[in-house]
Amino acid sequence: MTKKDFGFGTQIRKSPYFDATVKWGAMGFSVYNHMYIPRDFGDPEKNFWNLINDAILCDVAVERQVEITGPDAAEFVQLLTPRDLSKLSIGQCKYVLITNDEGCLLNDPVLLRIAENHFWLSLGDSDILLWAQGVAVNSDLNVTIREPDVSPLQLQGPKSIYIMKVLFGYQIVYMIYYWLIENIERRYMKALFIGDIVGQSGRKVVQDNLQKIISRYDLDFVVANGENSASGFGITEKIFHSLIDAGIDVVTSGNHIWDQRETLIYIEREDRLLRPANYPIGSPGRGSFVYKTRDGKQVLVINLMGRVFMNPLDDPFKVVDDIIEETSLQNSVDAIIVDMHAEATSEKLAMGYYLDGRVSMVIGTHTHVPTSDSRILEKGTGYISDVGMSGDYDSILGFNKKNPIDKFITSMPSGRFIPANGDGTLSGILFEINDLGLVKKLCPIKIGGLLAQDYPEF
Repeated sequence: MTKKDFGFGTQIRKSPYFDATVKWGAMGFSVYNHMYIPRDFGDPEKNFWNLINDAILCDVAVERQVEITGPDAAEFVQLLTPRDLSKLSIGQCKYVLITNDEGCLLNDPVLLRIAENHFWLSLGDSDILLWAQGVAVNSDLNVTIREPDVSPLQLQGPKSIYIMKVLFGYQIVYMIYYWLIENIERRYMKALFIGDIVGQSGRKVVQDNLQKIISRYDLDFVVANGENSASGFGITEKIFHSLIDAGIDVVTSGNHIWDQRETLIYIEREDRLLRPANYPIGSPGRGSFVYKTRDGKQVLVINLMGRVFMNPLDDPFKVVDDIIEETSLQNSVDAIIVDMHAEATSEKLAMGYYLDGRVSMVIGTHTHVPTSDSRILEKGTGYISDVGMSGDYDSILGFNKKNPIDKFITSMPSGRFIPANGDGTLSGILFEINDLGLVKKLCPIKIGGLLAQDYPEF
């Protein structure tokens, strides 16, 4: 039957998805359980390969349900089928045969036990509703039999699991074959990235506030750039461990990573301290690593450094390609977070657009000034040009104002810059990652110090 021949009435109905199937190209229909079912979507070969390689969504509302309830429902359902249902648990499905009194097959539905005395039969093409109602008349059993307003959809194909995870959350992967999951609680991964921690002021505001932030937002993972945490220059082993103890899972860095000579040694034994991945091959440490969240999800953190107005390192675009080719979203890890430590906003933007859809977040660091361009890019990657610094903003990029001003005025060396040690601001960005590894929402956060406070609802 083609769509020009449709006729609706009391004998033949349309499913609630009928108009959508026509919109998306349904060309032919047949009748099943007194309802139209789409059979033809044009090119059958194309539809076949969509099923084999991707995923297809099918309108199977024609698989009508027969609902059986009442004090004697369990006994009555057993009366309909020769299959032993004595071990059928609540929430479990079983394939059953329904026969007449001579043993002839009438239908082969899927039976679902919703509650102790609440069952659904999901039918093949038949009038089992009428049959069951007829059997009940002379059964002397207290049951109610009706057709509930239930219209199934069917999703199948190799990519269907990714779609289901987006719709219903990660828990769907634990669904047992032929069982029901009700009221799935969708919970996405929540993470925080903290901007460049500068000196004692930055460390203190992080240590004073991070556990409260983790608790308030129920965070799964925390990353921070710590390359200025040792008086503005590098990070010592003692300071690194103090940041880990404060609740940070991974510490990234940048051009100041080697300012403390001890880092050349201890970085080799600390998986949770990263240096830019585009340092030359043979450099100490690592530029990326896969970590586990508190609930066991896998997160790849990549540390990169730009080359515009920076040290001439290897090409960060080529390096990041090599990393995510080996460890990609969905196939290998649940999330990928990129710290793009760079001077030029244009280079950070280029990296954001280049990785859009392939990583979860691209976060700019290094300039110590938070930008207001945080957003989700077209293909689902979260982005911000610079997340700012965590430190004293009554300063010049976290340092005492006198030395930098003197240098600008005189163009002469003015001694080693000294970190400002006033009240610090924790500047970061919160983000939530869906089960495809892309960002669902994001929001900057600022706590303490001079900047306007931004303690968002998230």
